[in-house]
Amino acid sequence: MLAIRTSNLIDGTGRALEDMVVLVQGERITKVGKAEGVEIPEDARLIDALGRTVMPGMIDAHVHVMGSGDPKEQASGLRIVRESEGTLALKSYANAKRDLEAGFTAIRDVGCFAYVDVALRNAINSDWVDGPRMRVGGQPLTVTGGHFDLTKGLTSHVSIVGLTNTADSAEEGRRAARTQLKMGIDFIKIAATSSEYVRRIGGLYSQEMALETMRAICEVAHWAGRKVAAHCHGGNGVRDAILAGVDSLEHGHFLSDELLEMMVERGVYLVPTMSFEGRAMEHGQKKRGLMIRIGAGSSKQLKRCTMLWSVLTR
Repeated sequence: MLAIRTSNLIDGTGRALEDMVVLVQGERITKVGKAEGVEIPEDARLIDALGRTVMPGMIDAHVHVMGSGDPKEQASGLRIVRESEGTLALKSYANAKRDLEAGFTAIRDVGCFAYVDVALRNAINSDWVDGPRMRVGGQPLTVTGGHFDLTKGLTSHVSIVGLTNTADSAEEGRRAARTQLKMGIDFIKIAATSSEYVRRIGGLYSQEMALETMRAICEVAHWAGRKVAAHCHGGNGVRDAILAGVDSLEHGHFLSDELLEMMVERGVYLVPTMSFEGRAMEHGQKKRGLMIRIGAGSSKQLKRCTMLWSVLTR
């Protein structure tokens, strides 16, 4: 039994409660109350947090544990061919532990290579290493030459075996989804839209995966009780992802009111990842103008999404 006594407790309801005690048994909070009304067992280990604030652990719903967030860090596409899987695993562990020490007790890894995130999740669950609770998506599914195709840009005689899951048809989507399930993922990540090919001609995004492919992936995932997350920006790719049955949209920088209404009607969640764009702007990426447009789009669509949700769920 663990007992924590604190001067201030934030309980997640918007309140700050004073002079509180929290009792923890194993991995569960068993009691929270005013110090005067909570009996602390004699054998409990007491943590004196008087003069400090205690709050619930935070959850980060979109991370890539392979990356540290350092703007000077080498791009992931280069690291996977220059660093061993063991090195990537150790770096991922260090990053996840840093998240835990910063107060994030749960994280959702939405794209890793060599299934390093699966191995790390299993190690944490087995108490081999310290880290936050993890929900992991393994290797993202993409089309040939798509956003997550690691062979993109390589000469034709260079290949990366086993580190890219491509699906260019419904049947290939089913196969790729089943491969993910076999490797022990908690959910499946797909790329509904990309931007690499259209940015150079002034565009912001284009559809990547076809509706029938996304629908097949969602079908297999849902049969197995797993959810599907879609990397996306806006437009027809988002519309088709929603129609296909995805459970969450990641980024969604340029969502129209029509798309937001479709999300609300079908219970699709938005993970806006606004801190990424803010950090990119802060550190002055080369395409700063694009990042400003994306950041502004994210802010506007998040406000619209909040307003629509409040109206449609009354």
